[in-house]
This record gives sequence, structure tokens and C-alpha cells, in this order.
Amino acid sequence: MNTKINITHCDAYYTTELKVTQDIEEATAITHAEKFYISDVMATLILAKTLGNLTLCRAWQLPECLPSNVIVYDIQPGQHHHSASKIDYGFRKNNIPYSICGIIWKKFGHQFLETEFEQKNEAIVSTAWEIMDSKLMQKIDLDVNNQLNHKYSTDVQPLTAAQIIRYFNAKDSRDSDEAFLEAVHFSEYIFDNVLKCAISQAWNAFENNRF
Repeated sequence: MNTKINITHCDAYYTTELKVTQDIEEATAITHAEKFYISDVMATLILAKTLGNLTLCRAWQLPECLPSNVIVYDIQPGQHHHSASKIDYGFRKNNIPYSICGIIWKKFGHQFLETEFEQKNEAIVSTAWEIMDSKLMQKIDLDVNNQLNHKYSTDVQPLTAAQIIRYFNAKDSRDSDEAFLEAVHFSEYIFDNVLKCAISQAWNAFENNRF
């Protein structure tokens, strides 16, 4: 059975379609099954926005042989569950650790942003990429890696986007794939509003001859 949802950009000038399949042979991307987190949800959104027509399989285990064009993320060979072993993605130059969200943004973010500007300008794209990374991706990565420094009581913590996404994990009649797609759809509102800010700031920097 396939589950399908349309993800519509906030400015409504294009639509990104994301399809989830239980047939791993028709997948163009594979990630781990069952419980999801903001890191794999946001990574999926970035891939869907960048590549288009993404067909995702959320699997328990990778097959022995995969086509070279299939994107595999946040799942290891032989891994039966996401929490079975923590994947080490390394650190940024500022010592903030990567999660899969930051890694996918690092690999595909420039490609995505080039489609957001009518005229290609590497300086503007790079500036927008840095702003998105600092305002959104780094904070997600810190939260996922449990490295946010909250100056609050241990009994009352601020509600983060990562915590909100955890509440989407199915606890009712929905299946996990349907809940995952709902979380991706929700995360786009966060992504798109940070994106608008990043593009505006990048253009302002360019117009003021800051680079």
C-alpha cells in the first residue's frame, strides 16, 4: 500500500510531491522505519524540495544490493531500528555536531537555493545557505544531539520544534508512514518561513555591498 501527500510551497508557485512506498524496489530514497525525529523529517523535506518526485521507503533494514542512484540516509546496513546504533556524522568548524538534517543541508542546500533565485549568484546563495544553517539546521542538530543549553527549571523546558515533531509519531489508528508525512508537511511551514528570512537577509547584504 502506498501513502501519498502533496507538499505545497507557502508562496504557492510550485508544488513538491512526496510519495511513501512500502515497496523498497520502487524507492528513490530510503530512511529508517517507525519512530521519526525532526532530523530525518527535515532531511526528507530538503530532499523532496531539491530533487522533486521523491519516492521514499521507510525500511527496517537495507537490502544487500541497491541501485547507485538511490539516496540512503539515517539508516545503516544491518540496522533493524534507528536507535540500535547512533550514527556519527562529525562536527562543524564551530564544534556543533551534525545530525542527518545538517548533513543533507550541507550536501543539497546550495542546489536547492539556486532554484530560489531568478539569477544565479553564488555569493547570495552561499550567504542564504549560511543563514539557513545557523538559524535552523544547527539548532535542530543541537537539539537532536541533546546539546541545547536551557537556562530553565528541569521541570519546565521550552517547547522546541524537535519536541513538537516527536508528538506526530502515530499513537492512534494512523500508520507510521502517514504520521511521518504529516510531520514533513508541518515542518515545511517552519522551513519556508526561515527561508524567506534567509533570502531577504542575503539580498540585503548583497545590495549593501557587504560581499
